[in-house]
Amino acid sequence: MKNTLQRIIGLLLSFYCMISVKPALAQKQANHWYFGVHAGLDFSLGAPVVVNNGQTQNNTTNIEGCAAISDSTGQLLFYTDGETVYNRFHNVMPDGTAIGGGQSSSQSAVILPKPGDPSKYYVFTTDDFLNQLQNGLNYSIVDMCLDGGNGDVMPAFKNIHLLDTASEKLAVCRHSNGSDYWVVTQKHYTDIFYAFQLSAGGIINTVASATGIVHGDGTAASSLGQMKISPNHSKIALVDGQGQHPYAEVLDFDNSNGNISNADTFLTVTYPGPAEWYYGVSFSPNSRYVYFGCSGFIQGVMQYDFQTQQLYFIPASGCMGMQLGPDGKIYCVMSAAPYNLSVINTPDSTGPLVNYTANAINLNGATVSYGLPEFLDDFAYPNTTVSCALPVSAFTTSDQTICPRSCINFTNLSINASSYQWIFSGGSPSSSTAADPQNICYNTPGNYYVTLIATNTNGTDLITLNNYITVFPQSPPQAIQQSGDTLFSNTGFVNYQWYLNGSVINGATDYFYVAQSSGDYNLICNDSNGCELEAAIYNVVAGLTPTFSKGEGINLYPNPVSDKLIIQNALPIAPRITREAAVEISVYDVIGEMVMKIGREYAEKNQEFSIDVRGLPSGMYYLEMASGSTSFRTKFVKQ
Repeated sequence: MKNTLQRIIGLLLSFYCMISVKPALAQKQANHWYFGVHAGLDFSLGAPVVVNNGQTQNNTTNIEGCAAISDSTGQLLFYTDGETVYNRFHNVMPDGTAIGGGQSSSQSAVILPKPGDPSKYYVFTTDDFLNQLQNGLNYSIVDMCLDGGNGDVMPAFKNIHLLDTASEKLAVCRHSNGSDYWVVTQKHYTDIFYAFQLSAGGIINTVASATGIVHGDGTAASSLGQMKISPNHSKIALVDGQGQHPYAEVLDFDNSNGNISNADTFLTVTYPGPAEWYYGVSFSPNSRYVYFGCSGFIQGVMQYDFQTQQLYFIPASGCMGMQLGPDGKIYCVMSAAPYNLSVINTPDSTGPLVNYTANAINLNGATVSYGLPEFLDDFAYPNTTVSCALPVSAFTTSDQTICPRSCINFTNLSINASSYQWIFSGGSPSSSTAADPQNICYNTPGNYYVTLIATNTNGTDLITLNNYITVFPQSPPQAIQQSGDTLFSNTGFVNYQWYLNGSVINGATDYFYVAQSSGDYNLICNDSNGCELEAAIYNVVAGLTPTFSKGEGINLYPNPVSDKLIIQNALPIAPRITREAAVEISVYDVIGEMVMKIGREYAEKNQEFSIDVRGLPSGMYYLEMASGSTSFRTKFVKQ
């Protein structure tokens, strides 16, 4: 990565950084603060924001790492020092103690939103050298919907162990898939890095990479110092800043598979020799530069340029923990009074052009110790506002009372729901996970229930409406019969409509129809429930039917008839008929049974007379006129 001369320059510059141990700054205990409280993808806040009345100092020594999280409106949700989790009101969460980290760990905690669930957050913690790194790397999950919406650690997901003797270092970035995260640490006393893939399903992948030198010189104290992943997710940098072999290291990182490789170690010093201490690490926003903070008699920041492979020394009094802010500036913790924050204003510049400003942020009485809260350096947080509302199931449908073989649509009226499970008794299909199921069909008469289960990340709600869908009884099937030119269907329906060759026949709205033309006929009728039935008859052959029916010797009109049927005697009933000739009139139904007999009448040619047919049911009939052995028959329709 650098030539021999550059390494020598780095070595010489490192002599200016004098060794310092953690207890030397024990009195500089901090109110917890955070970078504005990052929001979601739209976050663009400038200077850091102090958490007033923050509780992370706890009157103990060696306060270093911390972490905070907010929602997308900038509302603080909770914060932690790695040992205790505090809600936004600065109260300890009911299950928020002893979460596995150590306050003296350089990067004691980092908080990541659970992918796909805006109400839950992973808190990753590392133990500190004071405890000999015994607890290693762990995680706990905070559910912001617990404790009345103030948040609490979920008891079933508290101190889930991931790695023994992890160093005090934690680095996080986005996975290349855009939804998952990588959580990276280094196993102390070894050369192995561990990258854990966090997804919506939890930790789904662990990648171990053996590269670089063995970290640690046999002491836990040598594990201190920060580790960061560049904003473009291609580099990882760290320091082991206190011990017999302090050094800085830069490696390649692949955020598609978690592999770490191509270690380059520099800024190294080995005892006996000048004592020095490295602590802070930060990348520039464009990922071209990486910065290492050292504190000693002569204090400053080392800048390494990946493009030119040059090292630059920037005088910076007391710069300890470092963190890139969402405004593109790098903030440094000041290790001496007045304990404010210094700023590298233009970290994408080279050497002295970075515009370092000491004590740029006055904390107004609040103090800081060694570290700043950990964040994703690209600040690509997806969390939005937290909703703890339970879902409420509700629905309606296009029609609750339907005919057999009908299909209906359902409309979801649920609130605060993200997924759905429907159950339709008697329906086809019988279930659905659609928000608004369409074309649910019911074939069998009866009464049926509908169930909807609405779900979100906070719980479920179930509603069952019994007898919600009523399927009417099935009417008898419809059929069409033909007698002569007249087509008859079953009676007893509310309305009828006849069609010829697919076109409506205007005015043909009775249960029978006298065919005027040959062709295919069909009938659509509705029963008392409004259910449609259909029947068809094909290849009907019919002649033109006159206004009234004609027999050889009689004419009838009107035909069809509703009350009075007019009979016209067109021809004599018998030869040489006289005025006194007797005529019998009879009416038969379509199966040949006599339904009316008029007795004997006297008729002359062209004489008209009438009979009352109001008592006859609707249908087709035959009228017969007879005299002696001579008779004439014709048909009429009673409507």
